[in-house]
Amino acid sequence: SKQSISGTGELSGGRYQIQKPDGRVVYEYTGNGMPHEVTRLLIAGETYLFVEDLAPLGYAYTEAVEFTVSLDGSIDRVVMKDRPTHVEIRKEGEENSLLGGAILQIKDHHGELVEEFETKEGEVYTIIAALTAGGQYILHEVKAPHGYALAPDVAFTISKDGSVDTITMIDAKIRRENPRTPGTPEKPGPEKTVGWITAQYRSGVTLDEVTMLHSYGD
Repeated sequence: SKQSISGTGELSGGRYQIQKPDGRVVYEYTGNGMPHEVTRLLIAGETYLFVEDLAPLGYAYTEAVEFTVSLDGSIDRVVMKDRPTHVEIRKEGEENSLLGGAILQIKDHHGELVEEFETKEGEVYTIIAALTAGGQYILHEVKAPHGYALAPDVAFTISKDGSVDTITMIDAKIRRENPRTPGTPEKPGPEKTVGWITAQYRSGVTLDEVTMLHSYGD
């Protein structure tokens, strides 16, 4: 029987083996959400291992379960319980505060979209029993919170043993040099003055007047 550690319901998917202590495979099957029966195959009094070869989607791997077949022919029930995969996403600013308003995506190693969500201020985003144990993923930022720059992608791998995986992505603030307060006029440059100059030139005994336009300043 293959169950979640949090309940008694059977899990679908996954691949399982019955092995001898030396690792030789005696029997193999794929989980279908029902308890699996093995009859007239195992030897009474012999010890075997119930091994998880491939965990169901969203669940971690469990260590092999050792069992011994009864001598009197009674039914031996072997139960293996899996922990769900558990991922916590932290979208932080430079001051370690949890930022809201970021739109993030989780993609698998093929680049296919697995999940998209928006972060909330002061909250960690949790994903339980959705990602594959041992699977490789990318955390990608589609939209950064207001005033922050987009962060580079973060690659991560899901733990096989059901441990909590904490993934942190940090956004840097956008900094502007010498910001000007909205509505403040630009500082004027040096004032230029325009005036008239009348020059007199002596030509013989008469004066010729020439009027010129002159600009003061730079």
